[in-house]
Amino acid sequence: MIMMSREREKVAIVHNWYWNYRGAERVLTALTEIYPDADLFFLFGDEKKIIAKYPGHKIRFSFLQNIPLIRSIYKLTLPLWPIATEALDLSEYSSVISSSASTVWGVITHPNATHIAYVYSPMRYLWDQKDIYLRNMSRPIRILFRTFAHYLRMWDLVASSRPDSIIVISEYVKERLQKYYNRTADRVIYPPLIDLDELFNYPDKKKKEHLVVVSGFEENKGAIEAIEYAIRSNEVVYLTGEHSIIRKLNKRYSKYKNVHFTGWLDRQDLLELIAEAKATLFFGEEDLGLVPLESIALGTPVVALASGGALETIEDGVNGVFIDELEYNAIHLALKRCEGIRINRRIERERYEKFSNSNFRTAITKVVKDAKAQRQ
Repeated sequence: MIMMSREREKVAIVHNWYWNYRGAERVLTALTEIYPDADLFFLFGDEKKIIAKYPGHKIRFSFLQNIPLIRSIYKLTLPLWPIATEALDLSEYSSVISSSASTVWGVITHPNATHIAYVYSPMRYLWDQKDIYLRNMSRPIRILFRTFAHYLRMWDLVASSRPDSIIVISEYVKERLQKYYNRTADRVIYPPLIDLDELFNYPDKKKKEHLVVVSGFEENKGAIEAIEYAIRSNEVVYLTGEHSIIRKLNKRYSKYKNVHFTGWLDRQDLLELIAEAKATLFFGEEDLGLVPLESIALGTPVVALASGGALETIEDGVNGVFIDELEYNAIHLALKRCEGIRINRRIERERYEKFSNSNFRTAITKVVKDAKAQRQ
């Protein structure tokens, strides 16, 4: 086999996009710590934030970055994402790590390069949750989406064969990968979602009578059900975060005095809000979920839909309560059960090592090393 020359032994990390610092961006940061000389590629993003967060790294974008007002219309460019992904020039890199929740696992690499795909999820708006997204689209957007969805699914299926090794963030994602692409993930490596010292050294707080929802509010996050429960029960609920449907929610529900939209809070304010809550509501079907982990670490139980990655992070009756449906009585009874839960944070810390940065670093380094060895 013709090997790439030593002067071309370079690492590229390809990430979907970067607008705000959330779970996937924590993974990106961990990858840059493992590979401090890596070049970073994005489909599009906030260039100023990226440069400030990752100084010293060469930053490159796809041609989509040049579209005027891309921050406001990036979702409308979905049909162009495969083209933009394939147009990224990775020919000089011997190792490529794609950090993918959309199309970037479909990058085209040098024939002798090793490509490791760290996959957060199959694209939910193309596969298992497409009907949820369709219901919340305007008619023109719905027609446009349906026109391109089949083509995008076919491209995505082809893209799934390109990485040398696929790593997923949870057993739940592993199952979905097998279902939609007929490909078995090589490993489950939990993302480095938890700063153990920050969370478990945070002081115990006296509980107040409020609920909290922390989310990048999308159609599938269960925010409406959480708000409707609060209105009917007269519970105080704080909704922290922003995203595509937040304006619609704010317009519809801001008249209720017990419903508070906070936007994105700074870190200390967010930790305090969660630590003082009597429960965190987690109603989305997530691939894993940072929010339950942080809430439990801070001593606040979680009421969660018994589905998705929550089943891997929450133990019913110990640090949270599962519900089978987002219905008033089910939520009410779950919150009653939460009143009897006292989370042992010392025990939780021991259990959380698998979500630590050190565990992620060790596991990813081994995967890349093994994949390179297999190609030799």
